[in-house]
Amino acid sequence: MESTQLVNQLVPARHEGCDTFGRALLGYLASGNNNGDPFLDQEYADDVGLPGPQARAQVDAEIEACDERFDDIAPGVTKVLTQSYGAASVSKVSCPEDRVPHEGVTLVCAVDIQGTAKTVSVTYTDNEGTYEVSRPN
Repeated sequence: MESTQLVNQLVPARHEGCDTFGRALLGYLASGNNNGDPFLDQEYADDVGLPGPQARAQVDAEIEACDERFDDIAPGVTKVLTQSYGAASVSKVSCPEDRVPHEGVTLVCAVDIQGTAKTVSVTYTDNEGTYEVSRPN
């Protein structure tokens, strides 16, 4: 199956970064070209050359996992800010969606704490969605 057809058959991502990642991963699995992203080699080198349907199924699963990590950010950041840092009235947590959350990636997120705009850094410590949240500033 041609790669354009496979891309068009991928599960729709809810977040921009997950869509971009899914397309990049599908291309990587087909060609082995990481386009300068060593993360692909570190995590997926053994899967390069998978037949189209298996590659698409794997990418679909990765897109869904990526979407879940993005979905978990706002409630997780709110919980850390209230329970670990004692912040009250946390709302409007907004993180950029243009990067895939994986180990070493830091997202700078906007957050409203008691009506005041603040930022926090969310740094992923592994590829399973675990992250640390900085103190608000």
